[in-house]
Formats: sequence, structure tokens, C-alpha cells
Amino acid sequence: MNRRRSIITQHWYPGRAAIAGIVATLVYSIAMEEDKWITGNHFSDVRFLEGLLAGEKREKRFAIVAWVIHFLNGVVLAEIYAAVIKRFLPGPNWLP
Repeated sequence: MNRRRSIITQHWYPGRAAIAGIVATLVYSIAMEEDKWITGNHFSDVRFLEGLLAGEKREKRFAIVAWVIHFLNGVVLAEIYAAVIKRFLPGPNWLP
């Protein structure tokens, strides 16, 4: 238990971190779609995940699962940042 306390900061609020992760992933997803339109590069994290799940098949259920994984990844990264990494960075909490 002491080891866990030494890794995870006392000022970690999982709910706030999850909301921040969802919002950040939404903003990133919008920017990713705009980038595809502006640059003509059609790479998408979600389509990449969909390809890993389905291979050559393009079914709606795989697209939905890929989006869920994409957003879960954003939440997990936000939780790791809030719980562990932020305390090693200088500046106020609102400044990532």
C-alpha cells in the first residue's frame, strides 16, 4: 500500500481526469478528421483500430468498437497523467 501511495499523487481526482480524457479525445478526433481533409492524408487512429479488429471486413460493429477503444485510450492516458506524471511537471494544474 505504501508503494502505491508513493506512485499515485494525493491530488488525483479520477472523475475529473476521465472527463478531461473524454473531452481531449473528442477534440483530438475532430482535429484528426480536419487534418485528413486539409492534408489529404487519410490516416485515422480509429480506422487503424478497426483494421486491427476486423482485417479487411468493414462492418459497423467493428467501427463502433474501434471508437469505444479510441475513447477508452484517451481516458486511460488522462488517468495516468493525472495520477502519476503531472506531479513531476512544473506549473499550475491547468497548464499541461
